[in-house]
Amino acid sequence: MTADRQLVVPIGGGTWAVPLDAAREVVAVGDPIPLPAAPAGLLGLVNLRGEVLPLFDGGLAVGGPATGVTGMAVVVLLAAGAAALAVDGVCRLTAPDPSLPVLDVEAAISAAARR
Repeated sequence: MTADRQLVVPIGGGTWAVPLDAAREVVAVGDPIPLPAAPAGLLGLVNLRGEVLPLFDGGLAVGGPATGVTGMAVVVLLAAGAAALAVDGVCRLTAPDPSLPVLDVEAAISAAARR
């Protein structure tokens, strides 16, 4: 994580810190294109300026109940490429706060993809 800043995001009723080196941008998202037979954690595909990204349910990604499409997402960088993670509201950059849990984006997306 970048030592002097972190991205703080509300997800699944909690507040999480996303390492800046794992977050590309925060975007508004519309309704995704659904994928037949996709797991519940994969909400569908979204088109972000010509780049097609999978949109994952933020609540399921953090082990909570499904939150569905929220209108806002963080584009996260994974070993396999970029993905969008639905978040519950406005994100902010802050100084590191050790009281916040740090979101492991690889593990969170993997968890959502299995649910």
